[in-house]
Amino acid sequence: MALLGSLQFGFQIAILNTSLDSVRESLNIPSSHGAVVVSTLLVGALFGSLGAGNLADKLGPKKATVFNAIPLALGSILCATAPSEPLLLLGRLLAGIGTGAASLFVPRYLNEIAPNPIRGLLGTLNQILINIGIVVAFALGWPYEANPSKTINLFGLYTLPWWRCMFAVGVVPAILQAIGMALCPETPVWLLWSGLHLQATKSYRALHGSSAPSGSELGAVGDVTIEGGEDDEQKSSIRNRGVTFDVNDNVEAPLLAPNTAATTSTRNAPGGIGAEEEPNGEEGSFTALLNPKYRRIMILAVGVVFQQQLSGINTVILYGSEVFRTAGIASPILANLVMGGINTTATVVAAMLMDRTGRKLLLTLSFSGMAAALGLLAAFLVMPGISDHFAALVALGAIFIYTIFFALGCGPVPWVYLPEILPAEIKGPAQALCTAINWFGNFLVGVSFPGMMHVLGLGGSYAVYAALCCGSAVFCGKYMVETKQRSLAAVHAELMRSTSQ
Repeated sequence: MALLGSLQFGFQIAILNTSLDSVRESLNIPSSHGAVVVSTLLVGALFGSLGAGNLADKLGPKKATVFNAIPLALGSILCATAPSEPLLLLGRLLAGIGTGAASLFVPRYLNEIAPNPIRGLLGTLNQILINIGIVVAFALGWPYEANPSKTINLFGLYTLPWWRCMFAVGVVPAILQAIGMALCPETPVWLLWSGLHLQATKSYRALHGSSAPSGSELGAVGDVTIEGGEDDEQKSSIRNRGVTFDVNDNVEAPLLAPNTAATTSTRNAPGGIGAEEEPNGEEGSFTALLNPKYRRIMILAVGVVFQQQLSGINTVILYGSEVFRTAGIASPILANLVMGGINTTATVVAAMLMDRTGRKLLLTLSFSGMAAALGLLAAFLVMPGISDHFAALVALGAIFIYTIFFALGCGPVPWVYLPEILPAEIKGPAQALCTAINWFGNFLVGVSFPGMMHVLGLGGSYAVYAALCCGSAVFCGKYMVETKQRSLAAVHAELMRSTSQ
């Protein structure tokens, strides 16, 4: 049920790829406003992601996800019924707020219920469902392949542009998610940090089917130990709020600790992290991110998520039909569908490799492969003396190869890696900030790409993204710390120890 948020993420971001021309024609929107219509969703997502961390900490990931169905459903309804450009933009803004929040809620929920051995696999499902949402949006745009002015007769009474029906489809997963998530358990991690110890035990049992979780078993999802007592009553103690944390378990605490006067403690953590210390009042706030001990963590976190957008993937997701048309492809919508299928299939392969190959190698190879594919694309688009037919074939192949390499690493890895490297005491503001930066990068790509194509041409534009992918490959190969099959406490200790040295 949580993954329906990821599906809506992909659906909302790709819905205008095939329908933008029809929307502009129906609402008399100037062609110069096309980038504004596309990018309004991204502005909403930026603001939605900034507030999502605090909302999930207060309500819990489950309840926050249920309420997030409201802007997603309202946004789709407004877009489907909009009589003018301003109301369409308002609908896109609301849908963007929900999409941005979902991009934080879903990875968090999955991360807090996932046992360590399948943490990477379960986290990659987030990207797989995003890709399925993209494919659904492309498939709904298929009627435009035969008829760019496609309409539908509703009950013999109304003739509606097809794009209104496309937007209306977005209401369905929003409602299903609200109902489904209301029936799902809250994460044991958030319940423990909220002092709801018995409910945390019940949640663990509902998720994992265990009648009596041991410390190591529950530690796989929550960095806690719960001991059984008489009559199966559960005793818990947390050193930060009455529960015992064992940092040697492969575990993770929730995004933000409640503001309490309790002390925190970790065991055997080098680099000065192991000593008990009183909260300084900044933990759990954005100002805490400026603490020098988190410097390397924040450089990694911001770098990985921002570089995902610098790869240029959303030039294809947002403007794929125009890109394929400019490259000389006769059937842009069919090319979009094939690309979406390739993206989804390659992401499934990445899910199987994530906990075997590791995050660092996958991401480094991903950026390297994308750089090579975009370099090839740029070269053939600007090279003189090549027939249009041959150039179109090369362009199609290069974009497909580029998509494969993106799906193998750059797509899924950042959303798995981010919650793994962020310590509990800063995870709320850090994850919110990083998600917002990712959406800001998405916005920059969405706004700038039409202008880049006008000034540099398609070949020159992708040459720029090829160079950026090269730089990202170097960054990942040099600075990333591998998290595969390692306890999160060990990862955090290494990152903060290296900062203090």
